[in-house]
Amino acid sequence: MIGLILILIFYFTVVRHYSGSSYVSVAQE
Repeated sequence: MIGLILILIFYFTVVRHYSGSSYVSVAQE
């Protein structure tokens, strides 16, 4: 459960960092 939360936090951090075309690449992957 804790791992899931960490993944979500990490994912949102990456999304905030990469705004634009990079976001699409991350979403497709």
